[in-house]
Amino acid sequence: MAANLTETAIRGLKTKSTAYYVWSNSAQRGTGRLGVKVQPSGSKVFYFRYYVEKGKKEKFIQLGIWPEMKLVMANELAKKYGAWLIEGKEPQQELEQQRLAEQHIMQLHRSQGSFKELVHGYVNKMKLDNKRTWADVLKRMERECYTVIPRDTKATASLMKVCEYFKPTLGAKIDQYCFRSDLQAIIRPVTAHGNKLANRRAISRLHGGICE
Repeated sequence: MAANLTETAIRGLKTKSTAYYVWSNSAQRGTGRLGVKVQPSGSKVFYFRYYVEKGKKEKFIQLGIWPEMKLVMANELAKKYGAWLIEGKEPQQELEQQRLAEQHIMQLHRSQGSFKELVHGYVNKMKLDNKRTWADVLKRMERECYTVIPRDTKATASLMKVCEYFKPTLGAKIDQYCFRSDLQAIIRPVTAHGNKLANRRAISRLHGGICE
């Protein structure tokens, strides 16, 4: 069943003795489709449906429960997954890769991995997200950081103190902005633990000195 999905239309969907789907009629061919599954209990759940194996097999990704998840958010996710399909990516596989990458970064922190491992974890996440600047970021970190912060420096709160007062030798302000933004993202797993107030102040000073 296809319909023009709006908040009002979703609110008006009636329950039946069995679950059923209502799919958006505004999807572009080959980009998947946003829909709502209406349960006999009355709950309404957003789903993204797409096809693989040349249209022979359909797959579903559960997005969230309405009205806790708004239609605008469900549409954004559907557009994101649709863009992946256009790029030749399989949305479920892409989501799993991102989950594993984030899990790897957290494991590095829990095991107090090295600064080098944090850098490579961040760069690998950039690769998974298809960010073309990952190689430049890696070179920049190797050139600017490793002479000041040894590769095997443990990823503990003490790393924050080193990074807090770190100033790169880059000339252009835009390069310094990119460098410090990347450095801040790399050490973010460290700031999620320990003394939150001290870490917050350290990040503020790090970010505030961008255009010095």
